[in-house]
Amino acid sequence: MTRPEYGCGVFTNDPLPDRPAPDNPTGKLVLLRHGETEWSKSGRHTGLTDIPLTAHGEDLARGAGELVADYDFSLILTSPLERARRTADLAGLTAEVDPLLVEWDYGGYEGRTTREIRAELGYDWSAFTHGVVRGQTPGETVEEVAGRASRVLTRVLPALTEGDVALVAHGHFLRILTAVYLRLAPRFGAQITLDAGSVSVLSFYREQPAILSWNYGRALPLVPSESGATGQGATRTVFGPNSTMSPTWSWRPRRRSTSPFTVTRPSMIASLTSPPESSSPANFMKGPRRIMSPPIGMSSIGEVVMPEC
Repeated sequence: MTRPEYGCGVFTNDPLPDRPAPDNPTGKLVLLRHGETEWSKSGRHTGLTDIPLTAHGEDLARGAGELVADYDFSLILTSPLERARRTADLAGLTAEVDPLLVEWDYGGYEGRTTREIRAELGYDWSAFTHGVVRGQTPGETVEEVAGRASRVLTRVLPALTEGDVALVAHGHFLRILTAVYLRLAPRFGAQITLDAGSVSVLSFYREQPAILSWNYGRALPLVPSESGATGQGATRTVFGPNSTMSPTWSWRPRRRSTSPFTVTRPSMIASLTSPPESSSPANFMKGPRRIMSPPIGMSSIGEVVMPEC
């Protein structure tokens, strides 16, 4: 394990483009989190320490490659850390290294689990809420990570006018980048988990940045990956070449609500409580493999219909 010289203090920002970001580009922004490592498996904060994939992590990377095989990428970028570069290779992606895609610099909390840090501090610490401390590296604030993500998006958004773009990087960084993409506060990233080897797709829907699919992979997560409760019982396979699982096993029906986000049109209720044909594992393994999720809709009286993921 090595700790390369990456981090917020060593980056030189590239000049900004001579044109602003395009309006409503048609390409998809595909996010691949690297496969499992020994540290991610045990819940240890893995920032700039360079750790290889486990054998299972390599399998997850190959599975991610199957999911994105039919995309027409105009640009593919990867973090310079080994676990991300190896994931790109196993996924069949020829990627350009971008140092801005490295993981959050956790400073003095590098290599430690959330449980250990909370036991030491005596309260329910989280990196998003309370930040990190300096250690062998300076550490970064969540806003500094968001600044790097903003620079990446400045480069990526124009490329979305020419085709799809793939980013192969890390859990916390990609969650913060997604928050920036959605024009939300960086700490929104705390509310969206991202598992090792997963694929997510961002795009624009009616001129607004939107999530088309999130945290999709070969295994259905039962606990957040950062909890350290991975391994036996932490995931269940939901599709694969030899899958015999019911097509509706991984589908979670939407619940009717008495909140202001209530679905009132019968046809919409039926569509939300029935699994789409595309959720079948058998259907998913057939081409094309573009990953799509139902967009947010409106009821007949103007109420918002939120798809539950």
